[in-house]
Amino acid sequence: RTLSASSRGCCSLSGVWGLHLSLPLIWRMEDLKKHSEELVQALASVQQQAQTAPGSFAVFQDVFALIPVSVTMAHPLRQMIGGAPFVIVARNTPELAVVMAEPRARIAYMPVGAGGHEERQTLTGAEPAMRSEHGCQFKDVFPHTKMEPVSTDEARLILSLFQTASAMDAAAWPVWVLTEGSPAKYLGASKGAEKSMSIFSVETEEATAKAAKSLPKLDALLARCLACHRLPNDAKVSLQACATYDVLGVSEESGTESAMLLQFTWEDVAQTLSPPPFSAQSVLRIRAVPGDRRSAAHSLYKELQTLLQLTTRLDNLKAAPTTTEAEEMWPADNYICHPKIPDFLARLETGAETPLAGANDDADLDAPIASIISPRVDLDFTELLWEFAREASCYTDLRMTMSVVLKLMQQGSLKPMIHRTNHSLIAKVALECMRVSRGVTPSPETQAQLLALFQSLASVLKPVECLVEIGLCKLRRDYTHHLMGQELATSKQLEFFVDETVPLAEQANRIARLHNVLELFVLAKGFADVPHSSLRELVGSALTFYQTHDAGVSPVFLQSMQAFSSGASKIKKLCNSTEPCVWSLRLSTDKSENTIMWNFITSLASLALNVKSAEASDTIAMPTSLRDEGAGFFVVRSSCSTFVC
Repeated sequence: RTLSASSRGCCSLSGVWGLHLSLPLIWRMEDLKKHSEELVQALASVQQQAQTAPGSFAVFQDVFALIPVSVTMAHPLRQMIGGAPFVIVARNTPELAVVMAEPRARIAYMPVGAGGHEERQTLTGAEPAMRSEHGCQFKDVFPHTKMEPVSTDEARLILSLFQTASAMDAAAWPVWVLTEGSPAKYLGASKGAEKSMSIFSVETEEATAKAAKSLPKLDALLARCLACHRLPNDAKVSLQACATYDVLGVSEESGTESAMLLQFTWEDVAQTLSPPPFSAQSVLRIRAVPGDRRSAAHSLYKELQTLLQLTTRLDNLKAAPTTTEAEEMWPADNYICHPKIPDFLARLETGAETPLAGANDDADLDAPIASIISPRVDLDFTELLWEFAREASCYTDLRMTMSVVLKLMQQGSLKPMIHRTNHSLIAKVALECMRVSRGVTPSPETQAQLLALFQSLASVLKPVECLVEIGLCKLRRDYTHHLMGQELATSKQLEFFVDETVPLAEQANRIARLHNVLELFVLAKGFADVPHSSLRELVGSALTFYQTHDAGVSPVFLQSMQAFSSGASKIKKLCNSTEPCVWSLRLSTDKSENTIMWNFITSLASLALNVKSAEASDTIAMPTSLRDEGAGFFVVRSSCSTFVC
C-alpha cells in the first residue's frame, strides 16, 4: 500500500542517525507512476551492473540503497528463496560505499558424486540441493551484517512502487527490503507471469529464544496455515521438512576453522523438531581449513609450514651471493642443531624408530580422532636428517650441521638406510659413499660426479636447497602413505602431486594441496564417520579439484548420501543426541499458491537477521536459563502470498 497523504505534502521518515529524512509524498497517480518508473530504471541498472561491476549499487531517492545479489553471491536468505538472484534494499549510508568496495571472502562449492536428485524446499518451490553438472562454483560472501535497515513505512513505500511499476516484467529480480525490528526482518516482492505478484516476509515471532519443549506443536502450525489461507480444517496440507545439523559449530563462511553441516530433507513430518527418518535425503557439507588444531593432521600441517617457510627463505637467499650475506639475511643468537649432532648420530647408530615430528601435539585430541592417521615409523636416513636439521635456528647453524654430516659420510663413518624411492642429492651422496666404504672402486666418471656433488654442497644455497629437497621427499612419502595405505587414492591419481621434475617451489605448492586433501579425509572420518566408499569418492573429487586450484582455496564439498544407504545411516546417528541448528517446515496447499515456512533456529545469523543494530543485539541474546538446558530456538516465520495485480 502507499503512504497516506498529509496536509503539508510530504512525510517525515526517521533515519538511523537520528535525523529526519523527507521524501516527496506520493498521493497523485502521475507522481506514483513517475517514482515507480524511477525505481524500475534503478533496478534495471543494478541488475546489469551486477554482472560487469561487482560491488556496485544504486541509490534511490537519496535514502535507499539497491544492492544486487547475483547467483554468484552467498547470502543466508537463499536458505528460503533458493539460488535465484535478487536485490536487497537497505538504507543508504556514508559507510556503505566503503563496505561494498571491500574485498569479499570467496567460497567454492564442489559437488561430490552424481548428486542432483536431492531437493530442498524454499518459499518459491523445490530446487536441487546440489548441481553437479555445473562443476565447481565460486560465490562471494555478501556483507549482510553491515547493512542498515529502513523503517517499516519506508519498506512499504518501496514495495508499493515495485507493485505499481507497469514496466516491470517477470524477468525483474525480486526485491527484499531490510526492515527495522527487534530483531530486523525482511519484506520482499517479486513479479510473476500474467501480472501476478508475490509478497514475501521473514520475521521473528519472538525476540527471545525458546526451549525445544516450548516450541509450537505441529497441529498448531497446521491450524495457523489453514487460517491464513482461509481454508477448511479438512483441507490437505503438504509438509516438507529440512533439518541442518552443525557438527563443528562453525559457519561455512569462516576462513580460519573447518566446518561441517549435515542437511536432511523429507516429507511426512510427524512432529516439530522430529529427527530425519531413514528415507530422508541427505547432503554432507564439509569444508576443511588447514591448520585447525582439532585435526589429527595438525602435526603434519606444522611440518609442512616449516617446509614452505624454508622454500620462501631459499628464494630470498638467492639474492645473497656470499656466505656472509646469507648469514646476515638469516641471523640468530644461538645454535640449536649443531651442538646436538652427537644425539642425532646416536639415534642413527641405534636404529631407533622415529615417529613423525610433533606427533605428541595431538595428545589433546580424542583417541578415535588422533588414531585416524598413524605416525609413520619407517623413516630413512634423509628423513631423519630432515626432522633434525629443520630445527636449525639460522643459516650458519644449518650449514655447519650439514657440513659435519656430509664429512662423516665421506669418511665412511655413516652407513645409513636409504629408501629406494629417495632421489634427493644427499641420498645419492650417501649411496656413493657407502659403495666406496665397502671397497667398491668407482669409475673415473663416478668419481668426477661425486666430487662435483661435494663441491656443489659447498655453495651458498646448497645447504638450504638440500634441506628443502629432503623435506619434500619426506612429506611426499607421508601423504602417499596415508592416502594409498587406506586405499583412498591410487598412484595414478597422485602423480600430479608427487612429480619431482617441476621446480622445488612448485613441488612444495603441490604438497600443500595434497595436505588439504588429507585434512578433508581426516575431518570426514573423524567427526562424521563417513563410510569408506564415500570417503574414496570425496578424496577423488578433492584430488581433481586441487589439480587446477591453489592450496589457499578451501571449498565446501557437497557429499550426497543415498537414502537407506550405510553412509546415510551412519551420519544420521550423529543427529540422535543433538538438536539441529536450523529446522524448517514448509506448509503449502493444492488450493492456494500461498506458502508458509517455519524456521526454528539456534542463531539469528543463520537466516541473515543479525543486522547491524545495537538495539536488536540487546534483545535477541540467549536467555541464561536455556544455556544449561540445551539448544534454545528462535521462531522465524516466512511466508509467500501470490495474487493477481
